[in-house]
Amino acid sequence: MGNNILLTGTPGCEKTTALMQIVESLKTIKTAGFYTREIRKAKKRIGFNWNCLDGSRGILAHVDINSRYKVGRYGVNITEFENRVVPLLDPERENIDLFVVDEIGKMECFSEKFIKAVRELISSEKKLLASIVLREGNSLTR
Repeated sequence: MGNNILLTGTPGCEKTTALMQIVESLKTIKTAGFYTREIRKAKKRIGFNWNCLDGSRGILAHVDINSRYKVGRYGVNITEFENRVVPLLDPERENIDLFVVDEIGKMECFSEKFIKAVRELISSEKKLLASIVLREGNSLTR
């Protein structure tokens, strides 16, 4: 379990920026995973995208999504996240030098499949670079 690096901090402290700068500096290694970005309209945050390192993108949460999974005013799109992102986090994937997870947060942790995948990565011999928000009650620690 010595292959894990977890960046932590309060919301808005630039965890994603730091994580992506690290990934960018490691261009020569094969990576898999995702990062999140805010969706803004007229300077107002209206949701969050997931962006995979393979170039695929989708909506993680949005004010216009009607979902039983909610964080504040955002409905969370768990089905697409589980179908498109979680499979990339399989520690059995060959030829991946580093798995990247941004972030282990409340929205992502609505997915039991995501929690299981991250726990398996943490317990595996694979290298993991992840961000986790500094708050009490993260689902991963249950």
